Amino acid sequence: MAYKKEHGRYARLASLWALVLLLAYGCLGSLVSSLRGWWGPFPSWGSYPVVGELDLAKLVGIGALLAGAYLLHRILNAPRSADMLIETELELRKVTWPTSKETWTGAIAVLFTVVVLLLFLWGADLLLTYFVPKLMGGAA
Repeated sequence: MAYKKEHGRYARLASLWALVLLLAYGCLGSLVSSLRGWWGPFPSWGSYPVVGELDLAKLVGIGALLAGAYLLHRILNAPRSADMLIETELELRKVTWPTSKETWTGAIAVLFTVVVLLLFLWGADLLLTYFVPKLMGGAA
């Protein structure tokens, strides 16, 4: 049974799916390829629509993914974790989000600043590349 089931639902779901996707990447990518590298090739038990070629390494990866997803679900529904996610969602509802116009204005200001700094640093690099060897007595 989930702790305070209806509170902080979106924060819990977003956290769970983000962590499950990271876990899936690790289990079905790195773990499966590592197992195949350590133990060599496994005999395949056929091809399945979602899983593809099923062998022992992939079966271990799927098992680790399912066990990890279950543990993540339990951890995120523990009272301390759930309370933290509930409070996070409540705080995010208080945030004043910028309008589309404000977002574009800020993005253009950042882009302008980056271009000005790029030109300044490029010019400084050119000047230093030209003058430093002459000041040091080198031939350039």
